[in-house]
Amino acid sequence: MQAFDVFINIPFVVKPAQGIDSGVLSGVNPAIKRAYVDAILCDIESFAEESAVWEIRSLTLGGGTVSSFSPEDFRRLMLGLKRLLPLSPTTSVFATADPAGLTVGHTNELRACGVPQVMMRYFTADVREAAVLGVRSPEAEMGKTDILLEQASITRLGMKIAVGIAGQTPETLLRTLRLANRAGVERFELICVNQERDAELFDVAVTWLVEHGFDRVTTYDFVKPGGENPLIVNWYHAATGDEPVCGRLAFGCATLSVDEEMMWSTIGDVDTYIRHPGEYEVITESVLELTESVRQKQRELDRVYRGGADGLFL
Repeated sequence: MQAFDVFINIPFVVKPAQGIDSGVLSGVNPAIKRAYVDAILCDIESFAEESAVWEIRSLTLGGGTVSSFSPEDFRRLMLGLKRLLPLSPTTSVFATADPAGLTVGHTNELRACGVPQVMMRYFTADVREAAVLGVRSPEAEMGKTDILLEQASITRLGMKIAVGIAGQTPETLLRTLRLANRAGVERFELICVNQERDAELFDVAVTWLVEHGFDRVTTYDFVKPGGENPLIVNWYHAATGDEPVCGRLAFGCATLSVDEEMMWSTIGDVDTYIRHPGEYEVITESVLELTESVRQKQRELDRVYRGGADGLFL
């Protein structure tokens, strides 16, 4: 039985943040989003003969945000995932969302698929910094989300925090971290906006997180015990062949998958992915056999990814 972490790429956001969301789409026609959901489910269904014996360690919905889908489209996606994948009530489910963007429909579906941890795109609590990013300051919007998550009994949270925003100071960054560290937060991800000016600020954030009980598991990911997302922590480690072997199966455009023998990527163009669901001769961008030399490169990347001595930033 092959164990996998499953990743579903959502290439959509409600409102992009400047310097952060270069690889996602906004303002997309709802019909395109529905077609994208259909393409993902068709893609997964092509593995029907194998999937019955998979062991799913975790399910991650990321890239963009689940709140970019309407509750109806998100329900179609999640019902399809439950039908096609051997998920269990104890499966760890990780999803990225926008403050105030979730509805009861979203939270119900997340709860129905397993044990969710919701990663919020908190970015900054400073109004001026939020204006630089082109997004609303999340603190007021989080009030509504806090109530919704409490009603849904979703108690595991994560926070994405931006570092290096023009005008950001150690004081404003620390205030953001303090406000973001609300009840139930067990994970932080630091997002570097401008690496030319954020090295000092990054050190400030790292020091604060470690002092407040968050272990550094990758260069940018900090967790409390039990809060880690294994897909993120083992982004490169899954391909090294170390024991126990746990591969990565990724569905959607611009994704990378790894099993015990091969690594393959899908095309990054959303329209092509939608038009040719399950047609691997069209949507597969590259395939690589995991030879020992490839595995060694993966080990080297993994070491740097986890904060190795060769440099702080990737």
